[in-house]
Amino acid sequence: MRIKRTRKNYGSGSGKKLFNSDMFRVTLWYHQKDSLRTVIECKLFPDFRNEICFDGNHSELTSDALCMEQFTGREILRMIKYQKIESFKEGKSAKAEEILTCLYVRQ
Repeated sequence: MRIKRTRKNYGSGSGKKLFNSDMFRVTLWYHQKDSLRTVIECKLFPDFRNEICFDGNHSELTSDALCMEQFTGREILRMIKYQKIESFKEGKSAKAEEILTCLYVRQ
């Protein structure tokens, strides 16, 4: 079930964490104008657009699968592409360390 997104700016407020995992963080924001906003922060790509916002209290977003449903196909492909690049970099450096250790260059 996809929820309609919003881009309204309600000003400052205080937040309450609803859900947190390695991939997503869901926060409910209470704003000054007696309004509620639910924000999903995606940790899978460091981008200035890594948050999506919804009007109201959407406390049902309590799993990675439910959070993933809220992203578009294009956003999911961007996540996969970024994670592929990061995994390759991490694997390359780990393999280089392993080879240097095998050659007794580093102990």
